[in-house]
Amino acid sequence: NVTVNKNLTIDGASFEYTGTMTVNTSLTVTVQNVKFVKGCVTEAKGIHGNLKIADCTFDGVDNSIAYAVTMRGGDSITIENCTVIGGYDYGFVYIPSAVTNITLKDVKVDNASYGIHVAYGTTVTLENVEMTENVKYGVFTQNYGAKTITIKTSSLAAESPIFVWERTTNIDTFVFEGNNTVAKLTNVGSAALKLKVGATLAAPAT
Repeated sequence: NVTVNKNLTIDGASFEYTGTMTVNTSLTVTVQNVKFVKGCVTEAKGIHGNLKIADCTFDGVDNSIAYAVTMRGGDSITIENCTVIGGYDYGFVYIPSAVTNITLKDVKVDNASYGIHVAYGTTVTLENVEMTENVKYGVFTQNYGAKTITIKTSSLAAESPIFVWERTTNIDTFVFEGNNTVAKLTNVGSAALKLKVGATLAAPAT
């Protein structure tokens, strides 16, 4: 296991990493080119930090790890050009504490219970994200504070592409931009769904 306590970039040079990589959320850290095999990235709770994960693959192997990526607090998390093979007990990304900006771009989640599970957060963006039919919940939100989730040019074939765990005091807003494919829209509660001008939302071809 590795604990990161200073601002830096970790370049795995495409080597495999097994274990937990813990990052202080008060820092600015980039993790790139790592093949996580029975490994994960998690953050100790902090403020004003920024985490970027790029060009990585995640394979939990035996479901002994809850999530591939967990971020507890901080200003932003950006995940780009990453693939999740599966093998995690719950799924890919979990945001249990407030994070202002959450971005997934050019990401594929092939097998997971949760693609992204956001309890606390303000702005969430998915761009060119693919979640296959082997994912149970694509975007799972808990309404601890209203959130805006923008989905751009993505394919969410999950069993429940969008699932809102209902709290009537807050309303999550889902904004679709570009051409998107979503398996179905159920369990969205009182969420607001919006299509930007020129955007499309279609079911997968059968």
